[in-house]
Amino acid sequence: MLPNLRFILLSRRDLLGQAISWARALQTSQYRSTQTASQEPVFHAELVQKQLDALVRERARWEMFFARTGMDPLRLEYETIVANPPHAVRQVADMMGVTLQRNPESISVAIQQQRDSTSFEWAVRFRSERGNPNTLDSV
Repeated sequence: MLPNLRFILLSRRDLLGQAISWARALQTSQYRSTQTASQEPVFHAELVQKQLDALVRERARWEMFFARTGMDPLRLEYETIVANPPHAVRQVADMMGVTLQRNPESISVAIQQQRDSTSFEWAVRFRSERGNPNTLDSV
């Protein structure tokens, strides 16, 4: 039904950081830096764990899909995109066979990373509470 369908698999190396960001966004309704937070987030290990579990399952589902279908997506990592947005734009354009009309270097990105000292503190706290290396998580 969709001829020449192509996929981009966006992932994040820092999976715990992504789970923390998601947990904070759920509490504050601030999913982008351009939005205003509705309230201050509060550390809740169970909420972070729930989001981490969901991220792992979601990633596994897509990997299963690509393995089963033989499709090879363009794999982009959040950290790489943040470090060099124009390179990511070029990769997507190349995959789609699109000739860029503008130099991607001239494109500005308005959204900022929301990670801050609170995110790092939550990661340390989460690992101290849930980071038992003698336990293997079920998915």
